Amino acid sequence: MGAMKKVLENPLTLLMLVLVWSLGHSPLLAADVSDVTPSFNMSSLWLPALILGIGIALILLEVFVLPGFGISGISGILASVVGLFLGTHTLISQGGHFSDAMGYVLSSGITAVLATMLGCIMFWALPRLPGFRSMLPKDALPGELRGEAVEALHHLTGQPGIAKTALRPAGKIALENGQLIDVVTRGEFIEAGTQVYVVKVEGPSVVVSKLA
Repeated sequence: MGAMKKVLENPLTLLMLVLVWSLGHSPLLAADVSDVTPSFNMSSLWLPALILGIGIALILLEVFVLPGFGISGISGILASVVGLFLGTHTLISQGGHFSDAMGYVLSSGITAVLATMLGCIMFWALPRLPGFRSMLPKDALPGELRGEAVEALHHLTGQPGIAKTALRPAGKIALENGQLIDVVTRGEFIEAGTQVYVVKVEGPSVVVSKLA
């Protein structure tokens, strides 16, 4: 729950959701569905849209919260496929042609997937842009050691430790003296229990990598 709360409180999460919403209401998805089937009832697509949304949410949960690739990710992929299939079936059942219905649903699904991918890229890349960290509240900064002065962190460089949580890329490690600190990797995913070392200290961020 703590990891979920951290993701939901991150302003980048809000930015990603706004991006998904805006692309979901783009002209591509707002096309006149009467071209697909004249008797189309828009409310009949709520279930496929809901299933597709749940699938995307599960995939995001797997990417940002849960370690590894497990039930959440597989369930998200399956739910997305089922949502697209049901959307196509709904359009056909209301008098649409298969090719038109498939094209409309696929365009909608591709738009949603692209929006999700762009959101993930922004979630990962924006914190690494020069000057972006200064725009975020202190609690939103990954790899930050609360309550310690930045200048006191440089002695950590080169120190070994063990990842106490999955680093994706942010998480916690335990130093040899047992101290738990918040760290961030250089973009790679590191499993919990892996031996790591502090590569460098960048401002308030403690950057680590796998110990060779």
